[in-house]
Amino acid sequence: MKNQALSNGAYPSGIHLQSLLKQVNDMLLTARALVRENGAVNYKKAKKQYGFRLRRVPSGDYGAGFYYTVTYKDPDAPKEAPETGKWLGNRVSTGTDDEAEAVAFAIENRDSVVRKYKERKAGRAEKNSGEAFYRMLREYYRDDSKYLRDDRANGKKDVVKTQRHKFDRFIETYLIPYLRENNVNTINDVTRSVYAGLKTHMLGAKGKAKGKPLAKKTINNGLMGFTRILEYHERHELITRLPYGDGEACVSVSHEDRAKTRANQPSILPTDKLAGILQSDIFFSGDHDKGEFDPVPYLLGMLCLACGMRNSEIGRLRVCDIKRIKGLENAYYLEAFNHKTKAHNREGAEYRKIPLHPFMVARLREYITSTEKGKNDYLFGKPVVDADTGETDGKVDRRLFEKAVLELYKRIKIKERLWETGDMMGALAAFDDKGLRKEMRENKISFYSMRHTFQTLLLTMYQDKVILTDYFMGHKPQQAMLANYLHINRVDEATFWNEYGRYLVDFQAQFMPSAKQAERRDFVRGYMSSLWDKSENGSVDVFEEFNRLMEKLPVPNDAEWADELYTDPASFFQKALEYNGLNESDSPDARMIREVLIPLIQAQMVKQSVERESLQDDPDDDFFDSV
Repeated sequence: MKNQALSNGAYPSGIHLQSLLKQVNDMLLTARALVRENGAVNYKKAKKQYGFRLRRVPSGDYGAGFYYTVTYKDPDAPKEAPETGKWLGNRVSTGTDDEAEAVAFAIENRDSVVRKYKERKAGRAEKNSGEAFYRMLREYYRDDSKYLRDDRANGKKDVVKTQRHKFDRFIETYLIPYLRENNVNTINDVTRSVYAGLKTHMLGAKGKAKGKPLAKKTINNGLMGFTRILEYHERHELITRLPYGDGEACVSVSHEDRAKTRANQPSILPTDKLAGILQSDIFFSGDHDKGEFDPVPYLLGMLCLACGMRNSEIGRLRVCDIKRIKGLENAYYLEAFNHKTKAHNREGAEYRKIPLHPFMVARLREYITSTEKGKNDYLFGKPVVDADTGETDGKVDRRLFEKAVLELYKRIKIKERLWETGDMMGALAAFDDKGLRKEMRENKISFYSMRHTFQTLLLTMYQDKVILTDYFMGHKPQQAMLANYLHINRVDEATFWNEYGRYLVDFQAQFMPSAKQAERRDFVRGYMSSLWDKSENGSVDVFEEFNRLMEKLPVPNDAEWADELYTDPASFFQKALEYNGLNESDSPDARMIREVLIPLIQAQMVKQSVERESLQDDPDDDFFDSV
């Protein structure tokens, strides 16, 4: 019957299709009403379960004339469930005027909304506590920080790695503790009074290592690191003005302070004992018995005393930096790269030309030849990689510089000029290096003393050429003097030599040997080289060589003569000449005996005497147990 009714186009109830459609529509309307009613019921349950509430906000953008916003409770409220926590201080639009859709939005977005709110709140708390500010201070001078990149983009001078470390120590050790103590939490809290208080605080601060008050130069160096940070914030309009006026960024340095600074600077060398001091590098360092001469300390001292070069400049010298001026005889100069003048970022300001005396050129040529150095090899330095730029630079071990000034100071201590007395080698061997180093520290003698001496003597010799002195010293010029630097570097080489170079060569001549001294030096070096060449084991028996030459001067074979040979060889030689009725000019070997062998014998005698005394002073030496 059911199938029959359907086939006839009628329903069991007898309702036609049109009536059925009306019934379906009514059922849909009833279902919608039920959904809204159930939605309201779900909202009540969800509000309690998920900890939120909806609120109607009037708005003409929606059909109902309002939209819903949602507010959440703090899900991390202590002890109790989320629904008992405090309401968070934000409202979020659900973007709908439908309650059911608003409930779904509130449930789905609860975690993300709460998380973002807490992150913003933590950021505000960090800002108010100063942590963000202090983190910025600590990160400013980190390698390749965004702040340093911005400084570089705005034409600020790069800060080298060692200086960045100094700024970091100042910030961590002195600046941050002071700012925390004064409740400074943002860059805007650094007022004029706060900055002035910082300078006062630093004047009373003490160094962490030695516990002594900080030097004003050290304080100002640290303050310059802080002022750079302040300038960054002013440049980006994060502060309206700097907390100091012109000339107020650093602590003032009085004349008394400057006098103390000068008093702590390295002393100059005794100028009355420097004439001809560089006349010979023989026995300058090394073991002369074995022919082991290290010319490097001598050359380092020569370049500093006669050229005023810095340690770093000497370290980065290459063979190709020695330039010859074509068309002029014996005209050579060094091209020394200079970081001080490079700061001006002007072509021709990054180096200076240093003329060389012919005697100095000859010594450098000997050294380059003996060491077989190539054109691009460093003269003295070993290649190291710069931590800032990644470029390769040359560096000399500081102990070589210390050796250079020690050996030079020995010769200064000997009042007689080199090779003018027969006991020179004995006098050099008699020096106690440890005691001499202590004396040098007390007298503030260091490698820089040679550069300081160079400047003092050059200013004395050319009082009317201060700019030229500053140029050869490689001082960073003021803007008004920069044109003079650039002019000296840019003139042609012949003009440079004739107008500027000759002054320095004339100045260098005072340290060089006279023609007679130079000839004597070459003679001694040649004879000593021949002795070493003849030596089978690399050492020279000077007594044997002395006896071989003295066979031409027979003397009585008795104890008195033998004793004098080993106590005073110079007197023995003179008596031998008189015994044979000869003058020194009559003996072809006299010069070699007088100028080479006797000084070597005296040096050995002193050396052996010192060794014997050291053994006698140490009764616990294992040597006595083994005898």
